Amino acid sequence: MIVGAYNTVDRNSEYTYIYDPSEGFGGKGDLYLDWIQSTLIPTVASKYEGRVSIERDTLGILGSSLGGLISCYAGWTRSDVYGKVGCMSSSFWWDDQDYQNNVVPQGCPTLAGSMPQIYMDSGNGSRGERDCTQYTSEIYALEQSQCGYTAGANTWTYVQDGGVHNEASWAARFHIPMEKLYSVGNVSAAQYI
Repeated sequence: MIVGAYNTVDRNSEYTYIYDPSEGFGGKGDLYLDWIQSTLIPTVASKYEGRVSIERDTLGILGSSLGGLISCYAGWTRSDVYGKVGCMSSSFWWDDQDYQNNVVPQGCPTLAGSMPQIYMDSGNGSRGERDCTQYTSEIYALEQSQCGYTAGANTWTYVQDGGVHNEASWAARFHIPMEKLYSVGNVSAAQYI
C-alpha cells in the first residue's frame, strides 16, 4: 500500500530537519516525522486493520527533492521505524551540505544489527540534477565505507540519463526504487508508507 501525505504551505520547512540561513527557513522536519509516526501511521493501521501489516522491515519512506532529503534523514535517524528508504533527486545541498557533512558522520543507522535498505537516485539532464548526482554519489560511497552497506544488496543508486528535477522524471523511474526495495516484479504488490 502506498500512502501519499499531502503537503502544507509550510512544506519547505517540514521537509528540512535544520534551518538553512541562506534560504531563511527550515528546521521542522522532526515535527513532520513525529506526525507521520504518531498520527499518519496509526491512522492507516486502524483504517486498514487486518489488511495491511505495518512493521519496520516493510515500512518505507520515499520522497523527491526536499522530500528525498527528509526521507533519507528519516531512515538514517529513525532506523527503528523505517526499514526501507527512497531518496529521489534529494536536496543534499541543503544548509551547505549538512546531511553528508554532519548527519551521516554521526554514526550508522542500526536496529539490532539491521540497517535500513536505502535507494538513492538523480538525473543528469540539468545542472541542478548533475549536482544531485554528485552529492548522491558521495553519500552512497560514504555509506558503504563508513557503515558497511553493500551495493546491490542493501543500497542502490541510479542515474537517469536525461532526467531533470521534476515530477515527470521521478514518475518515469518510480518503479525502480519500488522494485529494488521490495524485491517484487509487480510493484502493485508492495506495501509502502
